[in-house]
Amino acid sequence: MKKYFGTDGIRGIPNKNLTKEIVSNVTCSVEDILKPTSVAVILDTRDSSLEILDWICEGFSENIEVINYGILPSGSMPVLLETFGHNLGIIISASHNPSEYNGIKLIDENGSKLQDEIEIEIEANIENISLPSAHTSFKESEEGYKVYFEFLNQILDFDLTNFDLLIDSANGSAFKIIDELLKDNDSKFKMIANEPNGENINLASGATHTENLIKNLKKVFLMVAGAGIQKFGPKIEEHQQLMLHAADILIEIYMAESAILRTEKNILRSSAEEQKHQIEMSQLYLYNAVEVISKSAKSGIISFAEGDEQRMMLMGLKRFTKYTNYPNVAELRNSIAEQVNKENAYCF
Repeated sequence: MKKYFGTDGIRGIPNKNLTKEIVSNVTCSVEDILKPTSVAVILDTRDSSLEILDWICEGFSENIEVINYGILPSGSMPVLLETFGHNLGIIISASHNPSEYNGIKLIDENGSKLQDEIEIEIEANIENISLPSAHTSFKESEEGYKVYFEFLNQILDFDLTNFDLLIDSANGSAFKIIDELLKDNDSKFKMIANEPNGENINLASGATHTENLIKNLKKVFLMVAGAGIQKFGPKIEEHQQLMLHAADILIEIYMAESAILRTEKNILRSSAEEQKHQIEMSQLYLYNAVEVISKSAKSGIISFAEGDEQRMMLMGLKRFTKYTNYPNVAELRNSIAEQVNKENAYCF
């Protein structure tokens, strides 16, 4: 059973439940077990990221090279490890969580998260180590940004000038490199939530914000239905499967948004605690709606789009239906079922 590592690294609120002691002891134990010689570090835009980098360095001995490549998306880490020959990567980020949270994610030399067995061994070993008397310090490098920018340009295999793009960077780590990449490829685009200040990552932005998620689901409908109408015109009525997929999307959006709005009104009239089961029902319905919409939209897109158009639409679908802040569906269903059994009636 792991004490510090979760499903996606170690996370918490710095100087509260994510402390210098935890981070430094973990990196000290990592050196003892994995014996890295060179460590690549990337950050997100949170204010606390540089402080955590200091904690990381205090756990490594002076024999360990630590290179800080600055603010870069998590996807850049495998590229940096391969290009520069590091044998460990550390991502300082808390992904979709609010700005007050932060964390560390350890990446092996192959670009993958550490296996559970290794994380358990690292935690158990903390009791057997002591922090180094002389710890390392990090060096700054801009080379990682240049390498990853070139990598993205190389793998971009379709013409972006054919599309009008709206990019929500959620004030996160991709805000700069996306902007430069699109400009470099003469794209027509607009960016929102792209002015990070250290405290506004994911603030009322990003695909996992509930209000934005509903807006994005509406964009899925407009994308699928709009492209279908543009392609077939009045003859779209002859394409019944596409119309059924579009209808399924619209119905799910209406039901999910209605459930959320009703729950919000009930909370205003009473309290979130009193509306606990209504909130759970809304969360569960939204989760199911995203799944249905994603499946229906994909089926609709591949029924008429081909080549670059299909790839671009499927990329848009993946972005618009991104739902990383997953609820515990099993717990929600159990709680809802218990309430229904308790009242012996459908109470929602």
